Amino acid sequence: MPMLADARHEQFAQLVAAGEHDLKKVFYACHFDTTSKYDPKTGPWIIFRLKMVSRRIAELQAGHARRNNITIDTILQRLEEARLMAIEMERPADAITAAMGQAKLCGFLVDRVEDVTPRKPVAVPTDEKRMSIEQWQKMVGPDATLWMESHDGQATPQGAKGNGTGNGHA
Repeated sequence: MPMLADARHEQFAQLVAAGEHDLKKVFYACHFDTTSKYDPKTGPWIIFRLKMVSRRIAELQAGHARRNNITIDTILQRLEEARLMAIEMERPADAITAAMGQAKLCGFLVDRVEDVTPRKPVAVPTDEKRMSIEQWQKMVGPDATLWMESHDGQATPQGAKGNGTGNGHA
């Protein structure tokens, strides 16, 4: 992949690939300021998630690894050597750290998993999965009108104001 067309995006990718983990610091180092289309609070993460930028970062990191002959096998070997040295020196915390690094590289340990499931709280928490039309009308109010049975036997709004979710938002 060639260099990115936007020089600031390229510089952003270069800095992240070089190991700078503070995205806000990178954002300002690349001269994204109030005149750019990115908000300083969310801009660093928006830029980081742009496909072209994330692909460029991955490409640059792969190039660094190739040039330095770094593979998962060599990292695992170094971690094993460090673990054995820590055991030999009677430093259990260091041995555990090396073992944890090995587990992470092999995929046996995950630091954090991002849950992207959209969740919306209900107005009145309940264990019930279904409610009667009367219960729904009582909860939603006078706007709940013109009901008919749906294909699965559950009541659905027809002609009610709003978007049919009962939350009053269009």
